[in-house]
Amino acid sequence: MRVAFYTRISTDEDRQKYSLDAQRDRLEAFCKGVYGDAGYTLVEVFRDTESGAHLNRPALTRMLADAEAGRFDELIVFRVDRLSRKLNDLGPMVERLTKWGVAFRSVSESFDTASPSGRAMMQLLGVFGELERETIIERTIVGMERKAKTGVWVGGTVPYGYRIREDKKGIVIHEDEAFIVRRVFARYATGAVGVRSLRDELTADGHWKRTGRPWDARCLLHMLRNPVYVGKLRWKTEMHQGTHEAIVSAELFARAGAVLRARADDLKGRQWHTGSERLATGLIYCSGCGRSMVGVSGIRNGRKTPYYACNGRLTKSGCRMDYIRADLLEGQIIAGFQDLFRTREMVERVWREAQRLLARERPEIEAEAGKVERDLARAEEQLEKYFLAFEDGTMKPDDCASRVESLKRQIEALMDRRAVLARQSERLSLPALDLDEVARLLADFERGFESERNAERKHLLHRLVKEVRVQSRDTAEVWYAFPQPVGAAQARVWQGASVRV
Repeated sequence: MRVAFYTRISTDEDRQKYSLDAQRDRLEAFCKGVYGDAGYTLVEVFRDTESGAHLNRPALTRMLADAEAGRFDELIVFRVDRLSRKLNDLGPMVERLTKWGVAFRSVSESFDTASPSGRAMMQLLGVFGELERETIIERTIVGMERKAKTGVWVGGTVPYGYRIREDKKGIVIHEDEAFIVRRVFARYATGAVGVRSLRDELTADGHWKRTGRPWDARCLLHMLRNPVYVGKLRWKTEMHQGTHEAIVSAELFARAGAVLRARADDLKGRQWHTGSERLATGLIYCSGCGRSMVGVSGIRNGRKTPYYACNGRLTKSGCRMDYIRADLLEGQIIAGFQDLFRTREMVERVWREAQRLLARERPEIEAEAGKVERDLARAEEQLEKYFLAFEDGTMKPDDCASRVESLKRQIEALMDRRAVLARQSERLSLPALDLDEVARLLADFERGFESERNAERKHLLHRLVKEVRVQSRDTAEVWYAFPQPVGAAQARVWQGASVRV
């Protein structure tokens, strides 16, 4: 009798009641007891370390192919559920084996599929196997839900910036990655850059994902939406306070979330946008309904004219805010900024705020510089290993060349970033500014703003302006991104009586 064994475990052998080797020993003992030492030939032992809930198992696929090819006469398993835990899969599989002339036996359950009663017993055992599987799933889900409610990490892929604790009972901050997480949130929360710009910045600075691949926009969006970074856990639709330490503050997480929502709202309005990208997109809101305003184009005196329009009006949600001329509004915003910057009071405030920001920036620069040095040493060590593997002949030239080229690009980017950080570290102290220098800087700014491309002008405007609230077709409130003294008005109101649509 030509026989084949099929053995399977779901996880590591240390946690299994019957390991793969133990299953084989029981199957061999069974064959010797039934056929004797010389009464059977063991063709092959098929071994899988996969879940029995699906059929996409390498050894199972090979076993069925060999059965169809007639390589063995009988398939023996330790238990029916080793073949499959789902009755819908088990029945058709045994029918196929019978069609190919292969008998199916289980050591633990006494039945023979060659007889009707044996096939009925096999179906009954399949029902119990599926019931056991569903019970295990239900208990696991209940356990994970209970764990999530207590704030303990329930498992799965560990988010970037964290590592599993040594006692396996939660996650802990991994500072080499947490620095990047804080940088992503801080940059995105300003509203000046998007995920694609952040992706390009991280790649250019030599910061790659944990897998060794460059960042992509999808991963960064997932990071910005993940509440784990603010110390919370999401289970299905519920949110629970986690036991792990937060990487970013609740305020920063909320600001980044606000930018995400505003940009999603803005994207809904892009379908009406037929002109070039507006400078204030993402900054400008309707005071009437609170929705964002987006760029549209209209015909005025036979010429295409840029406007801002409220999303509430475009989506027919009831808002009646007038359209506002984009070029006139943007011009008044820039003029207001220039007027503010020309005062001595504002120059002194800006200088004090710059000193405060630089003092706060020092530890961040030092932390990033340390990470760059560690990443650089790690990349150079990996590069040396690939060279040695190539010299020893243990790696093919094509495989080695592509990885070496990737590591060289990463090392080059890291070295460039190290040089930038060194220059930033040297400029952490600002000299006193006088009005003549401010006037010169302002003139340079005006000339530079007019000469830059639209994308660069928009980026600069987002650095200078926090928010614009349109109150009517000729009145808007502009919040500039400048430090305000305690007790001073927090907004500058622009009355643009000459702005007509």
